Amino acid sequence: MVATCQVDNCGVVAIARCSNPGCQVPGGAAFCLSHGTIGGHCGLCLRVTKERIDDIAARCANARNRIRVMAELLTSEGFSPPNRYFRATATKTNWRGKVIEVDDPAADGYGWPVGIHEWVWSVEVGWPHNNRQERRGRRQLFVNNNGEIIAHGNRSASGRPAVSSQYAFMQGPEIVEFWDGIVERMADIVRSHGLTVPS
Repeated sequence: MVATCQVDNCGVVAIARCSNPGCQVPGGAAFCLSHGTIGGHCGLCLRVTKERIDDIAARCANARNRIRVMAELLTSEGFSPPNRYFRATATKTNWRGKVIEVDDPAADGYGWPVGIHEWVWSVEVGWPHNNRQERRGRRQLFVNNNGEIIAHGNRSASGRPAVSSQYAFMQGPEIVEFWDGIVERMADIVRSHGLTVPS
């Protein structure tokens, strides 16, 4: 007997069964060409995955917003970020006409330290900087007064937590734990200055 698609009572001839071990249908739902994916998951599992992705994205966005609000609160109350995460330099020509590098303290980056985490960032390689490569390692992270997460030594908020992925469907609960951990660290900093943590 030919199996028919079990997604939304479709009834069209099935081409495969869902490969997701956690599929709602025991043994995996049979699905047709319209109700399956290249990854072998049926439409039922895809809906659950999309809901999970949306939930994770919303929780991460909420955490990032809370971090920004706490950074703005600290700044508005006169508490400047104490630690330098980036030492800025500028070039100038000395009296001999030679171009030299000098410190530019006005452009230094300062932030509140929020822990050492696995971090992924891009660097330019090759001549003339025509290629970007990803690097990964444990870095001291800071939150600047704009609420951005910046790794030690970086000028700007480039990079991402190593537990995250550039592809949304691969995000897991680890990314939520990362952002919640940063929120808790910022809340500790806010409380240490005698302020109330905004909700």
